[in-house]
Amino acid sequence: MAPFYSFGIELEMIVDPHKVRSPLKRALYYEKLAKSLRARGLKAQFDDCTGDYRKHAEQYDKGWWIGRDGSLGDPGHPGIPLEAVSPILTTKDDWELQMESFWEAQLAVFHMPRKSGLCGTHVHVTYQNSKRWTTAQLRNIALGVLYFENQIQEMLPAARRNASYCQRNTKNSQWLRSKIARYRRDNWQELRTVVAQADRAQVVSIMQSDRKVLWNFENAGTSGSGTVEFRGGRGMRGPIRTKRWIAFTISIIEMFLRLVSMTNERRRTLLLTQARIWLERDAFHLCRPRKLFTKTSSDTLETLR
Repeated sequence: MAPFYSFGIELEMIVDPHKVRSPLKRALYYEKLAKSLRARGLKAQFDDCTGDYRKHAEQYDKGWWIGRDGSLGDPGHPGIPLEAVSPILTTKDDWELQMESFWEAQLAVFHMPRKSGLCGTHVHVTYQNSKRWTTAQLRNIALGVLYFENQIQEMLPAARRNASYCQRNTKNSQWLRSKIARYRRDNWQELRTVVAQADRAQVVSIMQSDRKVLWNFENAGTSGSGTVEFRGGRGMRGPIRTKRWIAFTISIIEMFLRLVSMTNERRRTLLLTQARIWLERDAFHLCRPRKLFTKTSSDTLETLR
């Protein structure tokens, strides 16, 4: 059976309602969006804003969660800071339709989200229905992140390249800051050996010092949801880029797993070189949803940015 992946997406946005009521109560509009989603056959819950702000991970397998986002501050009137968290989806299901339905529901309540460098998009991925990567898979993803870091960094939207909430792993991690330059210059094989001997908790500590990284491994440690999180997407403003960022994230993780784990060193080196070229040049032609690794001449890097 071909591999598939489970994933969820967090969409941060600042939105202006079509109908502005006074006083402007955010919970009312979170509820409106939840109702709009339900009207389109999607399960949804909303934040009633009665308690302190927190994440609601207990809701994420029950449908869409619509609520506050603590990082977006207090936008000018009538802007409403909003985070929409998808239910757990899989690549073998019709997840594209789910994204299209979300944006249809969103645009029925709000105008197109504001363009804001504060907003980001985070994609959480794990393997099949296991809700947890194996330790070997986690090591291979970590090596792929490090090996292709420069190429992926160049592909990011400008607002995300130096954002404090999605720092390069080699910049954020105290361990990597002290060692990565030598490994890249002199001995990549030595780094592979170090990572290959790491347990789950050690992989996390190698890859980051806190959660504010481009590739967040914290949830894949000994506790947490089990996912690896890619935090490089800017704030989305419609279904097309949303679907393509999901497809890109899952594609690149699949590539990490295929390439880094190869035991035939000659073939692995050849394919790693080809993968670098793909990321530097041909990844501008992004895969369409459901066709991971398929390139199309009409899809340019601008479809991500």
